[in-house]
Amino acid sequence: MIYRLLLIGQFDSQDATSAKFFSEEFLCRFRQLGHTVLPLDFHSTEFPTADVVLIHSYHGTPALRAFPSFRQYVRYSAMFMEVPCNIGCDHYFYYDGRSYPQIAPEKLTMISAPVVRSYYRDVPKLPGSILLDHDVSFLPLHDNLEYDWNRLIWSELARRRDDFSEVYQLERGDPGEHPEFIKIVPLSNHQDYLARTAGFETFICTHAGSYNHTVVDMVARGTRVVVPATLRGPFVPPSLTELFGMKIYNDVHSLLAECFEPANKAVAPLAKTTDLDTIVQMIDAKFRAAMSAAS
Repeated sequence: MIYRLLLIGQFDSQDATSAKFFSEEFLCRFRQLGHTVLPLDFHSTEFPTADVVLIHSYHGTPALRAFPSFRQYVRYSAMFMEVPCNIGCDHYFYYDGRSYPQIAPEKLTMISAPVVRSYYRDVPKLPGSILLDHDVSFLPLHDNLEYDWNRLIWSELARRRDDFSEVYQLERGDPGEHPEFIKIVPLSNHQDYLARTAGFETFICTHAGSYNHTVVDMVARGTRVVVPATLRGPFVPPSLTELFGMKIYNDVHSLLAECFEPANKAVAPLAKTTDLDTIVQMIDAKFRAAMSAAS
């Protein structure tokens, strides 16, 4: 059964985010199924006519704020996001692992670490190589030690710079006063970013995030991931640290000491992730059932 799908996501921006990546991958896959797919950037509120809606959007975007008034005109709606935002959707596919008692359990489907598996390659790692998650100088939490350890990590790496082979950091905005010995992995499309980061032995989380999808990119390909923890908790949610057995540290010295220990050469745990093709099949089945029930 063919339907008109309104896909709300990140399309207009050039930012290399997981939101944009998944939005574009959903667009491709649903079109391959033969459906008419109408992409709508989540900054827009001009909703076209559709049978069903799939939302992949950050909380608070214009599209999400306006969606409840549009909901009555479609047969079925679903959201795919790490945190289900209760805006009246018929179903929520989420992947951060916490419980959400404000949403009926039958409307929730937990997805384990969503990825596009075909893009992942577990290649040999360069001993002593370190990749830092991006700086957050462009966000309000910059230099707040409960959320941002960039400067602490830079300082400790500078003190021990003879102990490592090379250090890179992901680019995301202007890094400001950036240490000269730390090289940059430039902002790029998702496939290029995966290729450039495949050979790092250790990945260090530098700041707190809502889900930290980059962590999944790294650990699923055999890169060791180390996670800071403050009084507010680890920088990575339990759904990821527990699933992949990540090591958590509450001081920068212990965290950096781990980076110079021999890395575990075990097989990368890609099998613990969920391929996007599987997720699309699940969502498509919901939409087809809704269309059949309404006909």
